Amino acid sequence: MGMTRLSKSWRTWNTPELTLVTPIAVVGGRKTSLVLKGRNLTIPGTQIHCTSAGKYISKEVLCSAYPGTIYDDSGVETFDLPGEPSLTLGRCFIEVENRFRGNSFPVIFANKSICQELRNLEDELEDSRFPDVSPDDQVHDARRLKPRDQVLHFLNELGWLFQKAAACTPSNKSDVSDSELIQFSTARFRHLLLFSNERDWCSLTKTLLEILSKRSMVSEELSHETLEMLSEIHLLNRAVKRKSSHMVHLLVHFVVICLDNSKLYPFLPNYPGPGGLTPLHLAASIDDAEDIVDALTDDPQQIGLSCWHSVLDDEGLSPELYAKFRNNGSYNELVTRKLVDRKNSQVTIVLNKGEIHMDQPGNVGVNNASGIQALEVRSCNQCAILESGLLRRPMRSRGLLARPYIHSMLAIAAVCVCVCVFMRALLRFNSGRSFKWERLDFGPT
Repeated sequence: MGMTRLSKSWRTWNTPELTLVTPIAVVGGRKTSLVLKGRNLTIPGTQIHCTSAGKYISKEVLCSAYPGTIYDDSGVETFDLPGEPSLTLGRCFIEVENRFRGNSFPVIFANKSICQELRNLEDELEDSRFPDVSPDDQVHDARRLKPRDQVLHFLNELGWLFQKAAACTPSNKSDVSDSELIQFSTARFRHLLLFSNERDWCSLTKTLLEILSKRSMVSEELSHETLEMLSEIHLLNRAVKRKSSHMVHLLVHFVVICLDNSKLYPFLPNYPGPGGLTPLHLAASIDDAEDIVDALTDDPQQIGLSCWHSVLDDEGLSPELYAKFRNNGSYNELVTRKLVDRKNSQVTIVLNKGEIHMDQPGNVGVNNASGIQALEVRSCNQCAILESGLLRRPMRSRGLLARPYIHSMLAIAAVCVCVCVFMRALLRFNSGRSFKWERLDFGPT
């Protein structure tokens, strides 16, 4: 019985290959030194290229491998990336090449916060690096390639979008218009948003939503298509389920300024999902999610606060009932307190089971067990002073040594001392000898 044997040429084993470039995201306009990891990076004749914004930079690798080496699986090289002030958003490609064979790796240009979020992918790329096989064998290991391929696909898509978005900025002198963003389909935006949302990348999610809203202004059809896509992926519901308060706060406050200067809030706390469940219902049914309920009921239009008792799912249940059935009564107390504050035009802050509220004129009142009188302040900034000073001193005085207990103990001690002094003193009676306690015996006299 015959056997199939795969024969690989020297050229195949000698092909340079990049497996990781760090950092994968750099601050635009800042000079950075990149670290390249891969195979056969030190083979004689290997070159490193950087392509960005129509420019091309090359570097000849100083060969450290023995000239007869045909396979080096632990190569490390460096490449200095020059900073261009005009390139604040976009991408570049780092390529390795030897006799027209090699591969490339994307590097993203963005602001500092986005770069910090994207650099979390370096660990995923490091963990999913290929085993010690030649490039031809990688096609037979598709399952192991999947996580790495997803990350690289995301970086390539994000870099393409950032490059187009940077070309459409008013400061750019190119003739590219906003219509160029139409080439980036809604489905591709969907992939980027889901990828970023699931990892709680607030800065990147906000940037993607801003680019998406700018793209939707091109035509009414695109605007309708964008809103339909956002309603299908339920970004707010996903953030609530993960109990990501920062992402929830970002989404409920995200606003789109339309061409007629009207405001559109695409992520509403009362928007129904499958089964009629709104983000309010989901938050009410999750334990230890008071910060999520607080964020959902703090939207600019105060829809979440108004709908807590009224919005119903397909079973006719409100978020209030969801919280009650799940023993999350603190959620209902939070909403009730915020409704009272809105009605009375005041702000209430809960501090160690005590409450401090501030009404509209600036009068701050305290309602707690220590009985502090109402105080006059000029702004809500004084609440921090009250929390750190005035409200904490009575809390420390509670217990057996509190001031009322000390007064009682001192009074009892004083009475006892007086009685002892009186009983130890010399007593005289008109009908007998002087009486002293020391002379008193026991038994009948």
